[in-house]
Amino acid sequence: MPDAPHTSGLNGSELSFAVVIPMYNEEAGAARCIAAVSSVLQQQNVLCELVVVEDGSNDGTKRILEALTPNYSNLRVLYHPHNRGYGRALLTGAEYAADTGFTYVLFMDSDLTNDPADIPKFLEQMKGSVESLNVSVAAGVCCYEALRQRTK
Repeated sequence: MPDAPHTSGLNGSELSFAVVIPMYNEEAGAARCIAAVSSVLQQQNVLCELVVVEDGSNDGTKRILEALTPNYSNLRVLYHPHNRGYGRALLTGAEYAADTGFTYVLFMDSDLTNDPADIPKFLEQMKGSVESLNVSVAAGVCCYEALRQRTK
């Protein structure tokens, strides 16, 4: 599996993005989700990372994520010790992305309701102006911008 660009040392001036995916009791679909999103991210020529927030699952999701992490250089897993809810999981991922210096954040669901094959369409929009971004990503951009201002 080819290595994806690593995100350490981002200065915010270059295009970069994180895909944040909350997971809670996703034992059945976690591996498929990681494989599908990571495959698309590895094909991009920008700094990008898949950020999974494991939200205190009580099934085997955590174990699966721990086993998968060494196999995907573009995967970062953040753990909640107990279930904190979907919104908090999104915020945890967005905070990580802001603190790491990503310029954009995309949010996706672990059931792949959003097709990972659409990520390059958003990337093209990211290369334009923030105003041109599709509404599906606008919430992530706004959340990121608010966090970025907070961390300055």
